[in-house]
Amino acid sequence: MYDEKKFDIANTFDVRHEIIKKRIDKAEIKGSGERLSCPGKIAIVYSQETEAEEYKQYIAFLKTKNYIKGDVEGLELADMQGIHGLKALRVSVNSNLVIDKSDDEKLFEQTVKTSSEYIGSTKN
Repeated sequence: MYDEKKFDIANTFDVRHEIIKKRIDKAEIKGSGERLSCPGKIAIVYSQETEAEEYKQYIAFLKTKNYIKGDVEGLELADMQGIHGLKALRVSVNSNLVIDKSDDEKLFEQTVKTSSEYIGSTKN
């Protein structure tokens, strides 16, 4: 006999993630009606302040490398269907930056090392 209560959809997290991603693509800044995504800018969406602090450290690092220019915008997103209370950081990309390949490889290695150290520290 078939028991509906035991019915479970495989990969429901992935489905929910995809739905949220599509809604964030169309997200607007609360109170302004302006879209979050803009040409030449990177938007980082988060739900907890601890996430924002971590992202700000990454942004500060990228600023020292001149990959990002200008100020960091702290934004609150308008509520969307099934999604409430999200915030975002938005920064401008330095599109005039000429990257030496060796510098890019060094940045990648340093980022991987930093990420590995961070992941290692959170396992304690």
